[in-house]
Amino acid sequence: MKVFLYINKEKDSIDEYELELRRILLDNDLVVTESIEECDLMISLGGDGTILSIAGSDKPILGINLGHLGYMTALEKNEMHRLSELSGGSFEIEERMMLKVNLVRNGKCVYENDFLNEAVLGRGDITKLIRFSVYLDGKKAAYHKADGMIVSTSTGSTAYSMAAGGPILQPNSKMVAITPISSHSLTLSRSLVVSPKTEITLVSEEQEKVLLSLDGKDAISVECGDRIIVTESEKTTKLMKLRERSFCDVLYNKLSI
Repeated sequence: MKVFLYINKEKDSIDEYELELRRILLDNDLVVTESIEECDLMISLGGDGTILSIAGSDKPILGINLGHLGYMTALEKNEMHRLSELSGGSFEIEERMMLKVNLVRNGKCVYENDFLNEAVLGRGDITKLIRFSVYLDGKKAAYHKADGMIVSTSTGSTAYSMAAGGPILQPNSKMVAITPISSHSLTLSRSLVVSPKTEITLVSEEQEKVLLSLDGKDAISVECGDRIIVTESEKTTKLMKLRERSFCDVLYNKLSI
């Protein structure tokens, strides 16, 4: 099996962990390649953010957690010895849904990208609430004055969306949560959960520019009247697991803090 290493060089003691990882792979006849195209597996050494950097690849990703939460990772840093199980085929691959964003301005798409966790429409440097409308399959569903809006996948439901009061969704399910951030409304402050087949459109009604961010990356300026269209992506992210770890185990061990 050929392995490509994706290393987060900003992590503390990363050189030591990388050396240990390479030693374990060598001891188990797992070949490290510098070519993503030639690899059978990508190993991410860092945390959830490191995995998000390579989400959407057609190669399976096995995450090793050096961070705090590591919700999407398969192993903790003290479990790297379990990589020996790869040689015996003791693993499974879970395919996670992704979503796609098209930012449309004056009828023209000016930005498009895919995301695994969430798309966030936020205030940027504006100190006041921003105004925007939400449409589902072309029909207006809500109008908000809020700090922003999060559109998250099931995988991303335990990230920013959960912190904003959104629902926790089973990560391998296909659902989309639409969660306002501090909405100034008594009746529209709850999340909406819809099918990924639903076309979700956010329309900015704010005269000042606001920002669109995908998976904590980018910072795209959104102007008044812009349409942020979210649909199901053709891409998926394949996460490799080395051990039986139920959804409830993850919730209890990772999120009971």
